[in-house]
Amino acid sequence: MIRRIPVPAFLLLALLLIAPLRLAQAQDITVDDDFKLAWSLDPRAFPDLFPRGPAFGARSVLAGMDLDGDGNKEFLFTTDETLAPQGPDPGFLDVYLYEAAGDDTYEHVWHYSHPDGSNSLPALAYGDIDGDGLWEIYLGIPTIGDNQDLLIFEQDETGAFPAAPTITYGYERIADDDFRPAGFQIADVDGDGQQELLTVSRTGGRRELVVIAPDAGLDAFATFTIEFEAGEDVLGGGGVYDVDVADFDNDGRNEIWVNTWDQFSLAVFEATGPDTYALQAEINNYIEADDPGSFNSHDFLFHDIDGDERLELIYPLTDGKLYFLDDLDDVSTLTGEAFAVVGTFDETARARGGHIGDLDGDGLLDIVASHGTSEKVSRIEYNGTGNPADSTSYTWSILVNSEGGSVERYYPMRITDDLDGDGYNEVVLTNLYASDEGQALIMIVEYTGMATPIEPIDETPQAFALRQNYPNPFNPTTTIEYTLPTAEPVTLRIYNVMGQLVRTLVHGETQPAGLYRVEWDSRNDAGALVGSGTYLYTLETPSGRQTRVMTLLK
Repeated sequence: MIRRIPVPAFLLLALLLIAPLRLAQAQDITVDDDFKLAWSLDPRAFPDLFPRGPAFGARSVLAGMDLDGDGNKEFLFTTDETLAPQGPDPGFLDVYLYEAAGDDTYEHVWHYSHPDGSNSLPALAYGDIDGDGLWEIYLGIPTIGDNQDLLIFEQDETGAFPAAPTITYGYERIADDDFRPAGFQIADVDGDGQQELLTVSRTGGRRELVVIAPDAGLDAFATFTIEFEAGEDVLGGGGVYDVDVADFDNDGRNEIWVNTWDQFSLAVFEATGPDTYALQAEINNYIEADDPGSFNSHDFLFHDIDGDERLELIYPLTDGKLYFLDDLDDVSTLTGEAFAVVGTFDETARARGGHIGDLDGDGLLDIVASHGTSEKVSRIEYNGTGNPADSTSYTWSILVNSEGGSVERYYPMRITDDLDGDGYNEVVLTNLYASDEGQALIMIVEYTGMATPIEPIDETPQAFALRQNYPNPFNPTTTIEYTLPTAEPVTLRIYNVMGQLVRTLVHGETQPAGLYRVEWDSRNDAGALVGSGTYLYTLETPSGRQTRVMTLLK
């Protein structure tokens, strides 16, 4: 879908948005004037879907996918009553899938409730690891008393997910090993044509990274091969909470990045061949003050911030500081000194995760970061110019404030590109402390445009430009933006690294001057999902041709 984004259209909607903003504040959650609280989920309002109680808490969320292919986007989240107020220990863990059903409206599609009490902080992912065109949902259960920690739910031909796991897997561990999945990532890391599932276990006495791949398709009899393992001799001294995949040094070989919450500790492994991985960099206990670590579970925030076609890392950590890592020629040279502190967004050092995207559709990178029990969410927007390591290159603000209100502990969140199809982007928030009456598990905050009058600005772009896609890397959907200073025919195509045409998104269409946004869903012109890897996207008009690079991870 292509949308033209004329700036004054936002202004025309401003007066219509005053009422929703008042509603958000009436629910004791104050949002920035350019946003509204569009939707929230109180589990007590749906006892058939949330029968446990009284302890409720949301652990993590993924958003923006369309797993059943019906054109309505979804979000997926886990609940964790173990860490919630009044919660039992061990507690129960669940996973829920919701789908957009109209403007600011979402409905339940599917859920699974694990029947046995478990440890806290389950892992969550989705993908198509066996490449059969059917999506899977991956739930990591830190089990007690058995070793079946990985639950995989594969959808059927209608797009529906089963009531029970398609398969369970124990990572070749025994129950006494206390393997606790806390983070997942799915990608073809080693470039052998087979996607792998990366899992990190957070157990303090048994910190692990495990890379597995299915031996064939996924069914009740599926088997897996463990391609690689790393343990506590490398992964620091605390809990392992975050894992991601990138080719950060642009050498054609993917790396696995693992963060351990232990005074700024991380390890980087590079795929050196099929099923072969080597440690390239290790940082342990680099910063002792406030014990910084990542809490995202499945996301280091890699992005080409400065437009140099190289990835950088923007890194909001639990100490409430935003860190920046510039691109490297070789990840083996990585040291703690390479990270710069951009600024502080949470003085209380209680932060719990963040995400990146473009909240207001202006082509500038937004970072959202949770303050945890400080009851706020920060928005940090890159100004488009200047050194990304310099705090003055960003605009710092509070996006959401619920101090003294019903949301007491924000956990990891996701920015999503127009979840409900109304033309505005959102951020989906999780609340770990939702045990009291009126406390929401999930909140969706949506951009609305300017809520107060401003001087009109020229909506006509001054230059022909193709912008960096976001998010990048991505799975499975990303957004491409471009600007046209005059009306002219436009062609936007995607190619693989061999130069073969993958998808034509726009073909010779004459478009007026303006800013345009096009979404790619990882499918080729035949409608099939393409594999993970590097792709080029090219914008062609009579004014010129521009090409950029993006990375699809699965």
